[in-house]
Amino acid sequence: MRDAFGGAGLIRWFLIFLGIYIIFIGIAINYAKAFRVKNKVISIIDTYGYINENCAVKTDTDAIIKEYLSSVHYNPNVSQHTITNSDCMEGSTLGNNGVCIKKISTDPNTYYYSVSTYLVFNFPIFGIEFPISINGETRQYYNSNC
Repeated sequence: MRDAFGGAGLIRWFLIFLGIYIIFIGIAINYAKAFRVKNKVISIIDTYGYINENCAVKTDTDAIIKEYLSSVHYNPNVSQHTITNSDCMEGSTLGNNGVCIKKISTDPNTYYYSVSTYLVFNFPIFGIEFPISINGETRQYYNSNC
């Protein structure tokens, strides 16, 4: 009888470690996806630019980024309090898709873009949600009129 309880305890420990392993692999896969999305968005911005001559967000670049996001199925279920409008660039419609682009001026003639993607952990039973931001920057641009 004692051996039966020992075997059941061993199976219980095995299932606990298997669950921890599965959670770890899931987090690693989602982190890699968010990192890959950030790098691709930076590449798209470097290729097509993000603002036009009128200092407004290029809608075609937003459309290219949205098309890419839908093709890789990146939708981190970002709530409104995770990305606020002050965090993202005015005129950008990507905040609802989990990508935040912010223009940062280093001086009057140079600027770059900071790109953030998110990995969001939800615990709905406890009402807890916390995002992990994955940040990157584009190359510097010169002679901006904006």
